[in-house]
Amino acid sequence: MADELHYVVDHVFLPPKLPQEDDSSDSNDAALCDLVCQVAKAYCNDLPASKQGRWAPILKMLDNIHTFHKSSLSDNQIVSAMQDMQPGGISNLAYFYFTI
Repeated sequence: MADELHYVVDHVFLPPKLPQEDDSSDSNDAALCDLVCQVAKAYCNDLPASKQGRWAPILKMLDNIHTFHKSSLSDNQIVSAMQDMQPGGISNLAYFYFTI
């Protein structure tokens, strides 16, 4: 847990490291993704109700990224995520591109 916290602090508050100092791992990336989702949801819940709707597509995107990160992507998951996209929503296609 301490290693994951150190990773989160490094990647949220500090400048990126050089490639030869890469400290990424699946568990570290999952911890960072989980924290971002939790904080975004908490932030949205603290907003006035009139502004929470603007965060719905963002929270959906973050939830999708979190879900996709936890497991390998199947063809059905990709198709389902693309079918669930709404006009004006936030696309997860960039995430698919960089993780496949």
